[in-house]
Amino acid sequence: GKVLGRWQQGAVSGAFGRWSELAGERRQLEAAGRKVMLRWTNASISTAMCRWVEHSCESRRQWKLGEKVVQRWRHGLLWKMVHGWMEVMAELHQVEEFQRSLEEKGDVEERHREHVERLVSRVAGRLRHRELTG
Repeated sequence: GKVLGRWQQGAVSGAFGRWSELAGERRQLEAAGRKVMLRWTNASISTAMCRWVEHSCESRRQWKLGEKVVQRWRHGLLWKMVHGWMEVMAELHQVEEFQRSLEEKGDVEERHREHVERLVSRVAGRLRHRELTG
């Protein structure tokens, strides 16, 4: 929150960028120093060690790359499932809306029928009243 906001400010961002560069350079120099020391102490062991380090780094890189590929596959399958679920839910929503509209039409038809029945009974009542008074 606040720390990230301050880092994004110009002065702090520049200092952090420089520190990050220096830290990267330091790591590279330390790695280079280790290689030189190994070569000085024992050239044959140093060569074998360097090859082992390179191989292990390459193996680690390939392993991470493989994990990344598998995650993308899983993500793709997950998206297909979620997309299918969304389609089913949209279709279900449409069915529910259609059922609601049918129920509302049924209510309208029922009210209309009741209204007509009331009108008929009023007219019939008036006709009976006329016969009795007439």
